[in-house]
Amino acid sequence: MKTLKNNELTMVRDLLTRLNGVPSVKLAYASAKTIVKINNEIRDLEMIQAPDEDFRAFQSVLEEVKKKWARKRKNGEPATKIDRIGNQSVEVYDIPVEDLKSYQDEAEELELQFKSVIDTQRVKEKNYLDIQNEPSKVQFHLVEMSEVKHLLDKKKEGPGRLTGPQFLAMAFLLKKPVIKMDMIPDDVTQADMMALVEYFEL
Repeated sequence: MKTLKNNELTMVRDLLTRLNGVPSVKLAYASAKTIVKINNEIRDLEMIQAPDEDFRAFQSVLEEVKKKWARKRKNGEPATKIDRIGNQSVEVYDIPVEDLKSYQDEAEELELQFKSVIDTQRVKEKNYLDIQNEPSKVQFHLVEMSEVKHLLDKKKEGPGRLTGPQFLAMAFLLKKPVIKMDMIPDDVTQADMMALVEYFEL
């Protein structure tokens, strides 16, 4: 199996949820244990970039500056709008064009005051991004192929066998993940098939 990186852990964890209710105690247990391990690792990795008290103070002051220059609703509350940042839609304060320069000047002055704090946070975030590309050290709870082989019988109908989506999830929990084409369920999706080709020897 291809070595997993830290930035792939969330994807694998989400795949393993497909095994909820699978008719195999050992496979269900392995999935549940591995999900816990992955969640713990993701939590620990997130701590690398967790803001300290000083950076949270900067964020709080900057928030007030944004509220100050934002357009106001009838009730006096600062107005917001949906903006695009990269591929995501996010809610931001609606600062009028005519006030944008004044806001930017005040925000830049604030950033100068908190420069060392911001620099420290940027180092944390860079460290986090760097470690995301490193091989994961999470030890999955694995099962033998012999323990799940009965779930791969294509002659079985209903809950007694794995579906295509469940098959991909199961593959990540095999001690010896050698996947043969005749094992793969007929209802495997094209996306899952591509993942099997990417991560496993077929």
